Amino acid sequence: LTLRKTVLADYAEAVKAKVARLNQRAKRLSVPFLVLGISEPYVREAKRDADGSRRKVLVDIELTGETVCLAGWRFLARVDFLPTEENGPLAIVSKLAEVERDLSEFTASSNRCDHCRLPRRRNVAYVVESTTSGVDKLVGSSCVLDFTGLTRDPESILGFASEWPRLLDEM
Repeated sequence: LTLRKTVLADYAEAVKAKVARLNQRAKRLSVPFLVLGISEPYVREAKRDADGSRRKVLVDIELTGETVCLAGWRFLARVDFLPTEENGPLAIVSKLAEVERDLSEFTASSNRCDHCRLPRRRNVAYVVESTTSGVDKLVGSSCVLDFTGLTRDPESILGFASEWPRLLDEM
């Protein structure tokens, strides 16, 4: 997954520091590091600010990370289900991989888990794709360990995979 954003040049050091912290975490989790690219600063004319200046010094940022793959399943997206008063929960999809297709079918019900099939309210689920058959499934966050058959908790890896794509949203 590659993310791109243009930000004020003043934010470049903060982005570098955050990526460095995330890469320390990646090392601890034994997952691939994030790759950060920052362009040379350039000036762009903008609307006049409160201080009267019109010129902004900007940089282009490119952040690339690999798709998480656990036990033969690629983790395509995280779906957060937020309770609402009307029409059931609001589903927010955060992509964890380059995905061309529409993932809205996985946002229809917060009760769904294709692993355990237990009808209960879920706060977080993951859209996964088989690396062999290409079949997609929605797996509740509490079922990920059983679903993947791993002996260690994959939540920390998925937490990392969910966190870094949001990094540039903070800028």
